[in-house]
Amino acid sequence: MKALSASAPRAIARLAACLLMIAVGVVASLPLPAQAHVLLLRSDPADGSVLKEAPTRAVFEFNQPLAPTAYVILTGPDGPLTTGPVKVQAKTLTLTLPKVTDGRYRLAYRVISASGHPLTNSISYVV
Repeated sequence: MKALSASAPRAIARLAACLLMIAVGVVASLPLPAQAHVLLLRSDPADGSVLKEAPTRAVFEFNQPLAPTAYVILTGPDGPLTTGPVKVQAKTLTLTLPKVTDGRYRLAYRVISASGHPLTNSISYVV
């Protein structure tokens, strides 16, 4: 068996350091997860809320700016109801709600972020 020379441990250490630098470079060049998807941050009325009085408007706040086109459908105990126009301003969507009787209501919405990512969801509340 041949014995290792005195410089062999240094060569192995240099090779290990080189491989470590390559691995760090590869990991550093991987793309980071993007915050590309639009998310609802809060709504008024809040999802699941029980209200003493019917709200006169709904406000949805999202984590990023929205495209100008958005859809909201209000459904009550007797079916779909007509709302006021949907207004989009930056990260906020608002609409006027009609006068309603007591019951469970659902606001289903579809928005698209300014970067093109859609979100379809709903909130419910009880009056």
